[in-house]
Amino acid sequence: PSPGNYRQTRRARNRGGGSFTPASIRQAALDPAKSEFPAKTLPASHVVDPHKGLGLSVRSVRLPHLKSAKKRTPPTQAELVCAIMMLRRSVTSCKLSARNAAATLPRRVVARRGASTDEQQPTPEDAKLAEKPRLNNIGPDPQRFAVAEGMLSDIAAASVGTAARLGAGVFNIGYKVTLAADDDKYAVVRTNGQKVLETSDVGTYARPAQFLELYEYEACPFCKKVREAVTMLDLDVLVRPCPQDGKEWRPKAIEKGGKKMFPFLVDPNTARQMYESDDIIDYLFDTYGPGKDQVPFQLRAGPLTVASLAVGALARSGKGGRARANHRMPEQPLEFWGYEASPFVKVVREVLCELELPYLQRTAGRGSPKRQELVDRMGTFQVPFLTDPNTGVCLFESKAIIQYLNKEYGTFA
Repeated sequence: PSPGNYRQTRRARNRGGGSFTPASIRQAALDPAKSEFPAKTLPASHVVDPHKGLGLSVRSVRLPHLKSAKKRTPPTQAELVCAIMMLRRSVTSCKLSARNAAATLPRRVVARRGASTDEQQPTPEDAKLAEKPRLNNIGPDPQRFAVAEGMLSDIAAASVGTAARLGAGVFNIGYKVTLAADDDKYAVVRTNGQKVLETSDVGTYARPAQFLELYEYEACPFCKKVREAVTMLDLDVLVRPCPQDGKEWRPKAIEKGGKKMFPFLVDPNTARQMYESDDIIDYLFDTYGPGKDQVPFQLRAGPLTVASLAVGALARSGKGGRARANHRMPEQPLEFWGYEASPFVKVVREVLCELELPYLQRTAGRGSPKRQELVDRMGTFQVPFLTDPNTGVCLFESKAIIQYLNKEYGTFA
C-alpha cells in the first residue's frame, strides 16, 4: 500500500473503525453486516481502491454525486457498487480517447526505461513527420506542361508577359546546367542513367533570418519588377496583397509607411522600409545577392523595362488589380510555391490578390535548391502548389487551386 493508503487507514481508525484494508472494504461492499468494522466508520467522501480484479490504479474515488456524501452519511452497498462501475467506465473511456488521439498523430519513437539507444533515436521519417504536419491532397495529380480544360486562353494571355520580359523571373542568379549521374533527386530531364542538373549561385549569398514582407498587387508593373528580383535571388517573402479598393492590407501599408505607393518592402532583419522598385531591387541585391552592380539588364533597361512590363499587364486586362467586394480572410497566411515568370503561377496569384489573401511565397525558380525540398515533401516538383494550414489541405494545378480559393474564401464562402 502507498503512504496515502496508510494515512486513510489511520483516519479510519481514529474514527473508531477497524483495519481499513482492501479485503475489509470488499467485504463491506458485498455484505456490510459481516464487516469487521461498523458501517458508520466508512469514510463518507472517500473510498480506498480495493479492486485488484478491475485493473485500476486509482487510489481513491470522490463521490460528490452521491446524496449521502453531501450529508456526510455512510455510503450504502448499492452506492459503492455504482461508484466502482462509474470509475471503471471513466477509465475505459479515457483509454479509448487517448488511443484515438494517438492514432491521429505522427508516429513517434518513445524512450522507455531500459530501452536501447537505437530504440530511443527517431528515424529520419519520424523527423520529417514531426517537422511538417500531414496535409490532405485534395487536388488532381500534377500533369507536367498540361493545360486544364477551360484554362487555355488564360494561360496564353499570361504567357505574353513572360515573352515580353525576355524570361526575367525564370532563372536564379548564376544559373547553370550540367550533366550528372542520376541519383534519384530532382531533375528536369533524365536519360540513360544521367540527369540534367540545374544549379545557381543563390546558396552562396546571405539569407534572411525572418521573412521579408512585401505589400504589392499583381497588376502593378513596378511590383512585377520587384517580384522578378525576388525570384532571381530565390527569396521567400510574406506577400500582403494591396489591390485597389482593398480594405485589408492597403490601409495598413499606408499607415505603416505613410505613403499611398506600391510596392512597399519591409525587412524585419534590418528594420528597413522602402518604396520605389529600383531602390528595393538595389537593396535586395546588395543585402541578399551579389551586389547592386550585378542587377540584370532586364531590370535596368529604363523605358524598355517599363514598356515590356506594361505589355504583360495589358494582356491580362488588369486582372489582379482590384479587390472583390465580398470575401473572408484566413486566420493564418497560406503557403504558395511558384516563381514569377510561370503563367500557371500568375493566374493563381491574380486570384490571391483579388481576395486579399496573405501568403508566404516559397520561391522556386530554375536553379533553386528548394525544388528538392518540394520533391522530398510531396514526391514531385510542380508549381503552382498551395498549402492551406487553416484547413489542412494542399493541391497542385492552377484550375483546382483557383476553384478551391473561390469556394473557401471567395464571394460564396
